[in-house]
Amino acid sequence: MPFRKELKTVYTEAIKTACDKAGFKAVRADELIGPFNIHRDIIEYIFSSDAIIADLTDWNPNVFYELGVAHAVANKTIMIVQKGQELPFDIHNYRCIAYDLSEPGLRALAYQVGEYLEHLEAWSKRPTNPVQEFKREDLFITPRQAENLRRELRRQEEQLKNAVPKAELERVQQELQSKEARLRESVPKAEVLRLQKALQEKEAAFVNSIPKSEWQTSQKRAQELGQRNETLRRENEALRVQNAQPPAQGYDKRRVQLVVALLAVATIILATQVFKAAEPFSEKPSSAQRMAPLQSEEKKDNPAIMLRRSPWLRATPATLNGDQVKNMLGAKGFYDKNMNESGAGIKNDFELKVITGDSLVLDHETGLIWQQSGSLNYITYAAAEQFVRDVNNRGFGGFTNWRLLTLEEAMSLMEGEKKNGNLYIDPVFDRTQSWIWTSDKSSESSCWVAGFADGYCFNPRVDYNNYVRLVR
Repeated sequence: MPFRKELKTVYTEAIKTACDKAGFKAVRADELIGPFNIHRDIIEYIFSSDAIIADLTDWNPNVFYELGVAHAVANKTIMIVQKGQELPFDIHNYRCIAYDLSEPGLRALAYQVGEYLEHLEAWSKRPTNPVQEFKREDLFITPRQAENLRRELRRQEEQLKNAVPKAELERVQQELQSKEARLRESVPKAEVLRLQKALQEKEAAFVNSIPKSEWQTSQKRAQELGQRNETLRRENEALRVQNAQPPAQGYDKRRVQLVVALLAVATIILATQVFKAAEPFSEKPSSAQRMAPLQSEEKKDNPAIMLRRSPWLRATPATLNGDQVKNMLGAKGFYDKNMNESGAGIKNDFELKVITGDSLVLDHETGLIWQQSGSLNYITYAAAEQFVRDVNNRGFGGFTNWRLLTLEEAMSLMEGEKKNGNLYIDPVFDRTQSWIWTSDKSSESSCWVAGFADGYCFNPRVDYNNYVRLVR
């Protein structure tokens, strides 16, 4: 990045913060101590670093020269630029993070860079710049690949050193077999007989350790079971022979019909008991008194879930500016580290359930049913909408009306402190979904996101990546 004073904040507040959080060490050439050639240091670090972050603001020629070197070396470059500045034609088709110098803008930049770094191994396998699109695959190898090759060569070398010739191996095996045979012959026959006798005595002692009355009772019980088994066998044989014969004169058809009817009634009763035992959900009476009536489509989807939705959480998408979000957080009492730090949140009444193999979280306080997990990867807003369609087509948890949550619904999950590892959310939920898309927008190109990793909500662009957790 250019060594301008005003861009130093971008490095310290966003880039370095993101690197530290993702487990990387951030290095700028002007931070190195010593009388070195700074240009040589920059090129050396471009080759040896695991990732390169290039700030293309102001189209600095030196930065673009170094960007070309980085693009030639590997797929490991993250490009950023200040909002309002265009990119050159050669790279404008490739992903570049736009940022502004405001405090929320730098936080959003740190979040995006951190996400790229945490998933570096996944996206670096695909071409991320025009050079990597067309270069030969074997033109360069990364320092990590070179180290892996050196390590493999050392391992192979050690194996060769320790390799034993086949003739030597056979000689050792024959020697071991010979020693085993001599060991068997070295044990006197009298000693073998003594050991066998000792084992027989121990077995007899074990049998004698059981009280005589208990032993007799066990023997008697075994005889009774044997006699009962023999009786059942004979009765079964007699029935088999009887069923094989033609029906006798005067066969009582009414009695047979009565027996069949009784068997049918017994089958219905048994099936009813099995169905009742298999019901996966039950309604909490205390929650039923304070919630609105259940909507008819929910009963149709899964009649076993009898939650009643709370009317005070908006379920329809809306377009909200920052002031409207701040007013909503204050009115609802939701916690947000930046806009409502005094918010106490609500006392959720969560219950984890598994139905059709899918994990759901029921909130008896708000009447909402959540995915316990959600998307396993961070995705754009358009991909999030496709995720909703895929989940409903599969019938996740027996339902087909899953949707993206509103910001109100998302912030009802925000805890006032970290309760699930480093996340501001109840431990009943999966930790993967640290930032989740909502259906509420702040403009045509940005949507609100609930950041459980940070304890506040923000509004990135729709082409940014976040996770998804659906609700109904």
